[in-house]
Amino acid sequence: HKLLVLVPLLSMAVGFLVLAPPDDSLLRDIKVIESSPGIELHLSQYKAVLAKDYAGYKGHCYRVLSYAAHILGTDKHRDVLEAAIVYHDIGLWTDSKLAYLEPSVRRARE
Repeated sequence: HKLLVLVPLLSMAVGFLVLAPPDDSLLRDIKVIESSPGIELHLSQYKAVLAKDYAGYKGHCYRVLSYAAHILGTDKHRDVLEAAIVYHDIGLWTDSKLAYLEPSVRRARE
């Protein structure tokens, strides 16, 4: 259930960055996360499905994790956040649909 709560929060966090002040005050001192056992664990099972897009999607996941961790300011529920990040767009590849939200949620529940 935590995953279903974090996905909309993640979307809001990314939206907040898009609408952030024009100065870089929100991005100061951001820690770029380059490794994460949770991201690797969840993402590795989709390596064959992602194929040539694997490296790009992995980079996307780490960028989102870096921004979300910075905005949240805590590592509390980091495992759930990592899972939400991996699954938030995965339906684009697993189900080959632009309407990927429902397939992404279904994959997260599996």
